[in-house]
Amino acid sequence: MAKISLKTSLKNEEEEMPIIHEGFGLIHEEKIVYHENNVMTTLKRDQTVVSFMRRTDEYELYFSFDLQGETEGYYKIFAIGSKMHLQINTNMLEWNNHKIEILYRLKIGDVDMGDYLYRLEYEVKE
Repeated sequence: MAKISLKTSLKNEEEEMPIIHEGFGLIHEEKIVYHENNVMTTLKRDQTVVSFMRRTDEYELYFSFDLQGETEGYYKIFAIGSKMHLQINTNMLEWNNHKIEILYRLKIGDVDMGDYLYRLEYEVKE
């Protein structure tokens, strides 16, 4: 595993400014792991699919991104034993040159949550 410095941003169509995080993580082949405060985030590429998981003691959020069609994800809230199912339509998926960009539309049940752009840029340190 190699250490990396990274910068992430998440922006939806409603927001003026994206949510930004700068920090450090690890990369090994097609997998990146980093901590953002008390949240562990993992991205893993398997051929054409990228899985994205954020986990704390309170919740777990999982997305699967694939340009081939609609995918499913979930949002588990541990304290109340609740699990919401998510539908994801991936419109752009790029993982190359030390950068990951994912543009997707998110639906929770019948509620359209809009488009989101997730971006991660990294530099290998060791």
